[in-house]
Parts: sequence; C-alpha cells; structure tokens
Amino acid sequence: MVDTLMPNKYFHSLLIQMHKELPQITFFYEQRSDLSIDQMLILKNAGMNFTQVGIESLSTNILNLINSCIILL
Repeated sequence: MVDTLMPNKYFHSLLIQMHKELPQITFFYEQRSDLSIDQMLILKNAGMNFTQVGIESLSTNILNLINSCIILL
C-alpha cells in the first residue's frame, strides 16, 4: 500500500477486517508522520511488516507554503 492519505476510518474497518480474514498477509506501508501509536499498532496487527515515513520537506518555509501541519524542530 502506498497511500499516505489513507482515510482514518480504515483503521477501524478495513485494517481490522484484514487482520481477521487474512492473518497471513503482509504489506509495506508508506505512512504519514502524524500517525498515533494506536494507529501504528493497528497497521502492525493487520500485517504491516515494513514501513517508511514520508518526509515532505526539511525546510520550515516550504512546509508553511504547502500548509503542512508538521514543523521542523
């Protein structure tokens, strides 16, 4: 799966169903940096075995220009 904008409702529907019906499946997920620990655990339980956090930019100015919620520390 390479959809960094997966709808939040999938964490309580699709991924839970995947875990129940396809316990042997594994997948890669490119995730947003603002996922909660609970969301990451749901992904893991659904079969995610590799992940990559997407980085939009390392420039605070660019992040502001694209209206990102993330700021560089």
